[in-house]
Amino acid sequence: MKKFNLASVVLVIGSGLSLLLGLVGYFYPQSQDVSNAFILGLIGLNCTLIFETLVKLSELKKYVEEHITDLQVENKILEGKQDEIFIAKYHDLKEKIRQLASGRYYLYSLSDVYRDDIESMKILKRGEHLLSMFPVSTISKEEVLKQISDPFYIESVRQHIACAERGVQVTKVYQVKDKSFFLPELRAHFSELIRRGVDVRIVFRDELTSRLENIDIVVFGNKKVSVGIVDIDTGVCTGSCIDTDPQIVDRYIREYKLIANLAHKLNNDLKP
Repeated sequence: MKKFNLASVVLVIGSGLSLLLGLVGYFYPQSQDVSNAFILGLIGLNCTLIFETLVKLSELKKYVEEHITDLQVENKILEGKQDEIFIAKYHDLKEKIRQLASGRYYLYSLSDVYRDDIESMKILKRGEHLLSMFPVSTISKEEVLKQISDPFYIESVRQHIACAERGVQVTKVYQVKDKSFFLPELRAHFSELIRRGVDVRIVFRDELTSRLENIDIVVFGNKKVSVGIVDIDTGVCTGSCIDTDPQIVDRYIREYKLIANLAHKLNNDLKP
């Protein structure tokens, strides 16, 4: 829209100058030099306006052609012999494109969340930060051990370590149900992460307010944030909303730091 507004401004200014030049020529007809100079200026201005108009018409043509093509594709899909499932998939795809245009998209499975996190971590550079959170299962201690042996989790941890090794500042906060769920296996795992350069912290859910109890946040630099959808019954992430809006990213950075400041460092006082 800015381009078309600029063209309108140029046209108004050009019209005003043309009127001004006409008035000068009318009131000062005796000055041939002044008239010639203004005529040359008017010719140059008109050439500029014509060129600007042609450029805008070309942009408008391209814009219209793209939308006509989109409409033709949509009509072809909607008027075809496809069934209701096909049409629903088409509308779902349109909605996803609309979300992407707004800087947001959604993931609806834990495996997709892991995949997206892993790819996002791979592009972080030295000096950036990775603020990661991990909600540990609240179902049973067996489920906790199953969680940290999951292949997706193991690959995610590898990427956390790879980030730390190339100079990314990595913090990972684990949300544990309570101290009874802080298993010796977890402590050993956390100690290894710390040894590899990850700043590990532990926060117990029973020490958090209800507003902070079921939050899963991963912030990738200042570029985007993944806000997990946490199942209240299991305490496990089941999906995520990814947002790239700078204000939303900044808001979750503050939220993350609030939780990180409430979390415990792994030390001798924190025992399973």
